[in-house]
Amino acid sequence: GLMSQVVARFRNASVPTLLAGPPERIVRFKQPDDWSCVFRVAQTLFLFLVRCGGPYAAALYAAELAGEGRPADVGQIQARIELAWLDEYDPEGARKFGGQLVGTDKKISLAEVAVVLRAAGVRANVTSWDAKRFGSGTAAARELIRTVATLFAKREWSSDTRPPVLLSVDEHAVVVVAHVGGAAPCLVVLDPAGEKPIG
Repeated sequence: GLMSQVVARFRNASVPTLLAGPPERIVRFKQPDDWSCVFRVAQTLFLFLVRCGGPYAAALYAAELAGEGRPADVGQIQARIELAWLDEYDPEGARKFGGQLVGTDKKISLAEVAVVLRAAGVRANVTSWDAKRFGSGTAAARELIRTVATLFAKREWSSDTRPPVLLSVDEHAVVVVAHVGGAAPCLVVLDPAGEKPIG
């Protein structure tokens, strides 16, 4: 499948690779429409965390973000975000959506994924990159790659708990699966709207 192709590419690479994984725990949920990309990457992350077991799985099961080896569906995720808002997580975000997501095709952002994870007791951070801050889009991209590489290299992550990173570009969400190091470092990501990894 897709992940085996990505892993094969890494094994043949001449540069060191830090793979989010293990890779068999990463399952991509494809986006069948034009609005649910963030939900699909959230499902990818939720299932990965469940497959890690331990406190991650317990937290997601307790919050009903996963069950029986599968992640919550879009409607269930919408409902959990609404409950997080009721618990005073991100009042500003709740106001933006009028407090309602269930049954709608409203696009959410990675902030809502972080909110629902925090409400479940899972640490989640959201960081933004503004190209103007770095002088150019290329410089901003380089900084993003360095940041992801640093995150993947942290000693707190074992090979069993290094999660994919969710990345949003121009309101479209993709999943960063790995960072490939070397003289010209690059990211390899899974796009819920596409068929192949982007290198």
